[in-house]
Amino acid sequence: MSLVNHPAVLSHEGRKQLLLKGDLLVQRRVPAMRKLCECAMLIASDVFRPFHPEYAHQDLSFNDYMECLNTLMKVFSENLEVKKTIQIFLIELGIKLDDTFCDRFLLRILPPKLEFQQKRAKKLWAHRDSWCSNVYQQINLWGPIYPISKSRTITIFPEYWLKPIQNNSATWDIAKLRECRQLRKNFSYPSIPNTLEDVTYPGVPVVIEPGDILGFSGAHLHESTVADFSRARVSFDFRLVSLTDIKLGIKAPNRDGKAVNRNFSWFSRFTDQVSLEKVLEAKNFEELD
Repeated sequence: MSLVNHPAVLSHEGRKQLLLKGDLLVQRRVPAMRKLCECAMLIASDVFRPFHPEYAHQDLSFNDYMECLNTLMKVFSENLEVKKTIQIFLIELGIKLDDTFCDRFLLRILPPKLEFQQKRAKKLWAHRDSWCSNVYQQINLWGPIYPISKSRTITIFPEYWLKPIQNNSATWDIAKLRECRQLRKNFSYPSIPNTLEDVTYPGVPVVIEPGDILGFSGAHLHESTVADFSRARVSFDFRLVSLTDIKLGIKAPNRDGKAVNRNFSWFSRFTDQVSLEKVLEAKNFEELD
């Protein structure tokens, strides 16, 4: 895994030469990410008061915990200081805002108690995001809000960058998932496609500091790690796609993804919230191979 200590790692060349060729990049001590951690900790402390966000699962009932979690995600996503800081953060990483399309900016809490790992607090097993989006220009950004450890982090399986693994991406349907959530039925429908064979190659648990950010292709196999039974994992993540990468045909390889549809509608331009799907339709861009 590359440890990068200079700006603009997510510029066009950084994506082309590094991330979309399988490198895992850690950008250390990003000033705006450190500011984002401060904002997130203040919001989380206020929402879970009088309990500490990392330990609140020890004192709250399931319903109260989920209510706090939903409030936290809503307040964080609507906070004007957070939005301003994220804009500075993207610029610091070399991203052109008018070329960049993002999904939701999420503050996540993953509690160690299995009975609490439901709805928006689910542990995600080994998967590739590209099985869901079917967009191979997708870059994932992830960083901790509080200090983490090997037992409470994100784990990447780099050996599977070029090695296929059996999965059910061909039959998984985002429309079905949304229907089940909307109608509040069939909560057993998987939130992401699943592997259909064991992951046999070892993973790399990523341990970085609050203020650091991990960047990796959405085509990497990865999973949530929560083996610390006392503290929750609190982290920030989102996914982005560059319109330039689509126009130039720059993308990660597809080793085993069989999704039928490309979900460009998940991503909206940072500057005006226009969906990537609408832009591609209007410009009549065709992805180059």
